[in-house]
Amino acid sequence: MKSNIFKTLFVSSMLVVTAWTKQAPKETLNPLLKDSSNIISTRPQNSKQFIAVLKLKNPALLENVQRVDGKPVVDAGLLKAITAEQEDVIAAVKALSSEVQVVYRYKMVLNAVAVLAPVELQAKINALGKVAYTEAAGNFSRPVIMENSNSAIANAIQERNSAKFIGAEALNAEGITGKGVKVGIIDTGIDYTHAMFKGVGTEEAYKAINPSGPAIGFPSEKVVGGIDLVGTVFDSASADFSKHIPVPDMNPLDEAGHGSHVAGTVAGLGDGVTSYNGMAPDASLYAVKVFGAEGSTSDSVVIAALEYAADPTGAGDMSGQLDIVNMSLGSGYGNPHILYSEAIKNLVHGGTIVIASAGNSGHEDYIVGSPSVATEAFSIAASVDNGDQNWKFNSSKINLGTQSVYVEAIEAATTKKIVDAGNVVGKLVYAGLAAEDFSDDLKAALKGNVALIDRGSVTFNDKIKRAAAAGVIGVVVANNAPGEPIAMGTTDTFDFPAIMINSVVALQVKNAMKINDVTIEFAGQDKIEKPELIDTLTSFTSKGPRSMDGYIKPEIAAPGNNVISAKMGGGAKIVQMSGTSMAAPHMSGVMALLKQAHPNLSAEELKNIAMGTAKTIGEKGERYPVSLQGSGRVQADVAAHSKIVAEEPSVSIGETAVETKKAFRELVHLKNLGSDDQTLSWVFEGNGYITATSNVPVVIKAGATLEIPFVLIIDATKMKDESIREMDGWIKFMKGTVEVYRIPVLAIAHKLSAIKASDLVVQSSSSRDSVGAIATLKISNANQNTGEVLLFNLLAKDDRKPEAASYMTADCDVQSAGYRIVSRTNAKGVSEDFLQIAVKTYKPMTTWNSCDISVLIDSNGDGIPEQELLGSSLKSIPNQTSEAFASTLLDATKARAIRKAYEAEVEKVKNDPVKLKDLVSKEKYDDAIVDQQAMIVNNNSSVVVVEALVSALAKTSTGQLAFSLVASHNEQSSVQMDDYLASTAKKAKVISLQKQDQAFIGLPESLKVAAGSAPTSVDLTKGAGKESLLVLMPQNGFSMSDLVTDSQAQILTPVYKVP
Repeated sequence: MKSNIFKTLFVSSMLVVTAWTKQAPKETLNPLLKDSSNIISTRPQNSKQFIAVLKLKNPALLENVQRVDGKPVVDAGLLKAITAEQEDVIAAVKALSSEVQVVYRYKMVLNAVAVLAPVELQAKINALGKVAYTEAAGNFSRPVIMENSNSAIANAIQERNSAKFIGAEALNAEGITGKGVKVGIIDTGIDYTHAMFKGVGTEEAYKAINPSGPAIGFPSEKVVGGIDLVGTVFDSASADFSKHIPVPDMNPLDEAGHGSHVAGTVAGLGDGVTSYNGMAPDASLYAVKVFGAEGSTSDSVVIAALEYAADPTGAGDMSGQLDIVNMSLGSGYGNPHILYSEAIKNLVHGGTIVIASAGNSGHEDYIVGSPSVATEAFSIAASVDNGDQNWKFNSSKINLGTQSVYVEAIEAATTKKIVDAGNVVGKLVYAGLAAEDFSDDLKAALKGNVALIDRGSVTFNDKIKRAAAAGVIGVVVANNAPGEPIAMGTTDTFDFPAIMINSVVALQVKNAMKINDVTIEFAGQDKIEKPELIDTLTSFTSKGPRSMDGYIKPEIAAPGNNVISAKMGGGAKIVQMSGTSMAAPHMSGVMALLKQAHPNLSAEELKNIAMGTAKTIGEKGERYPVSLQGSGRVQADVAAHSKIVAEEPSVSIGETAVETKKAFRELVHLKNLGSDDQTLSWVFEGNGYITATSNVPVVIKAGATLEIPFVLIIDATKMKDESIREMDGWIKFMKGTVEVYRIPVLAIAHKLSAIKASDLVVQSSSSRDSVGAIATLKISNANQNTGEVLLFNLLAKDDRKPEAASYMTADCDVQSAGYRIVSRTNAKGVSEDFLQIAVKTYKPMTTWNSCDISVLIDSNGDGIPEQELLGSSLKSIPNQTSEAFASTLLDATKARAIRKAYEAEVEKVKNDPVKLKDLVSKEKYDDAIVDQQAMIVNNNSSVVVVEALVSALAKTSTGQLAFSLVASHNEQSSVQMDDYLASTAKKAKVISLQKQDQAFIGLPESLKVAAGSAPTSVDLTKGAGKESLLVLMPQNGFSMSDLVTDSQAQILTPVYKVP
């Protein structure tokens, strides 16, 4: 019945139901785990199908949308052309195989179709000549729910809450409530039975609904629309490929809890006791479900959600267009050059505001996530509001005898919660490190008391398990180093509370225990107050700037810590959650308010006005960088009342090379929204590395726009020993002493060396008698900055890929590669030889997380690699969690066998969700690791070096090394992600591993070239090889252009001269 409803409503819109109304194919569908896709030796061996988005040649409808009386109007002629083109392509693709299924059709945000097809058709589809670009369906991870339970909210929720803190409540009181604004929640769905959404408000009502059955109580007065785009079992990262295939329905009931919490923050209705209203309590919600009950979603699904936002009714006229969409999802080190970024751009151009969470990966450079890095998306960081749960913490009371001390009750992960344990009071008994089983005497002393255990030597879980075996009623762990206590990561369940105390308090306790009994009351009556945490950023919020180009992302901060909102399936209950997932809906609600307050502003202008009225925040007297907080923390009331808006959200200079100082001309356009002229001044507030000047008086006529030229000067002479520096600040426009508007500014300055190599001379008659001869090379550095030189024997040069469109990435495009053999003395005093291979790409990598380097070693010439030397972050290897970069030599035969066995196990348990989920953690390649060495990573350059012990390499029968070299892009959606060096994809490159057979011998591992160095001779020795010399200079000028080559590499051919 549901399929018929679905078909009736959407057959003429973006969604093609033929694939969805069928059962999943009976044929076994093998796993396609994206986590391992870049390691060639561990790629799926039996994948029979793939899902890809085929971008067609006509523009999307929203690319050419026109506005009539402020409303978007699509081009009817273009719609007809798109429809015809898609029908033609679908017919052509289906003609290739009866197994082809159309999954989605997009017309608004993209002119594209998503197809499910046999793997062997990939090349044939591209060869049809009808498809402009093919992109594989990549994954977005399900947001990790960080639930919290600080009970400090008590009676203060109406006095202090996030809505009041950012000015949303003040606007609500003025009648600005988001009325008439439509907000789409692209997430796990919404529990429309919850009281915060005017549902029945009982747990029973939720339980009575089958998520795959009829939607009882939906649509409703609050959740007025929506769709489930995927179905309950969908999981795009599942080892069972059949779960990658969407099976949608019309019931967007939340099955995971995330989307309901998000929706409550946007527009939920609080009860005034345990909960409070969302930011825009009168806004209408649309539940756009893109996750199944478990697992990940794909970008093809997210694009379908964006398509829905443009035209929910499927009428093709945008009459039901959503005003705002919230996407609290994503993945780290976001790539702006991808199809969903194109879809976001078009949707924003059509008038919808796209809000996206920045990610929860912490304060690491460039880790800010997709899809928030799309230029037109609004990327949101997470801050801390003044709700009591954020700065008032439960305590435990330790009675020392003559005095007492209160400590914050920082509990272990899986011990009994203090609030559930009752009033546990006990005497402390010292148990040392608890690294070994306790003696009988210590067990007797501990029984019925509280163990005091020092941190260190073994896991927290082991310590607490030994205490539990002794019959304790609680555990206190003493930190063994200065600093704050942490939440202990236990795994077993314990029926008593456990906390950690800092080393200072621990010393007090131990000294007191020498004199008298010391007791602890786990449930202390007082609260530990830390008001200094208010208006800071969370530790988990992802830092920018944007990978690839250094532009400003995230762009604004909003509350995202211990946020109170709807609990899925809880009737009227609430839950505290943390994450940028919680910050994004604050901004979605704020944007709904701004949409009502400024109805004539475009989606872009509404984003700009929010950024332009934000507040600078920091901690411990230091402000956060722009790359972490964006323009600052949102102030909804200030934005709603602003009479100024800029045409630009920010000034992003991005990655730029500089020798000493460098000036940029940037134009700022301010529009006066008021009926009175505005006369403003301006100041620049920065971190000392940028200065700003402008000679234009800031006098803006009522209703007019003023262009203000600024000259921004970045100063690398202040960088001292730094090679890279974020230079940032804000242009602040003032009315008297009051700031009325701001523009954030960011440049990522790279100290530029000007190293040049020349005069490679071999002191012999010719190449015929050159072996062993002295060779010299001259190196100079023409500017004031020190740089580095790396010398390698050239392997090959590679052609540049064609210029890419804005939605395509040309990163990981190999320009050249070289090799050398170096010797080092190990810890035992034995000299060892290492093969080092340097790879030079055309474009610089802000971090090398985007690319993996693989050297595929084929020792017997059968075309199947016996080894793979992988240069990557260790997390690229399945079930490795380290973020460290390494050169890992894999036994490729073993790795393939491990993968084959894993796939066979998947086949056995694919119909058992519990076993299938457990199996993923068992795909381990430790037994296939032959050798692991350092990977020489030059971030913000185009040069990387991998290495391996020569003795560990698989050699040919003549002792040589035969290999292919490939750079693989980590973006899952890149169909053509492998870029082989020159012709090594078809024929292996063969080199000798004997030192004397290199063209140049004794190459130093690194040469530091001082500032201002005149040409200086470097002594080398000529070997038997014929290769040219590859000179790499990672600190020289780089190029972000697809057409301009940088100056980070030179290739020199020797000249032979008789001495």
